Amino acid sequence: MYHHLVENYVNYQNNAVKHNEAFSVDEIEFMIYLTGTFMRLLLQLAEKTT
Repeated sequence: MYHHLVENYVNYQNNAVKHNEAFSVDEIEFMIYLTGTFMRLLLQLAEKTT
């Protein structure tokens, strides 16, 4: 699931954001929260390895 989410996240960023496509406020908010979720997961994994 994580791999699939990251793949779609990267594709969205590359296609929508870099090419100035129209996007809604809801999409922006979703991407902000998804970014935070990815960051939290990485931090939790880093804590487990120390």
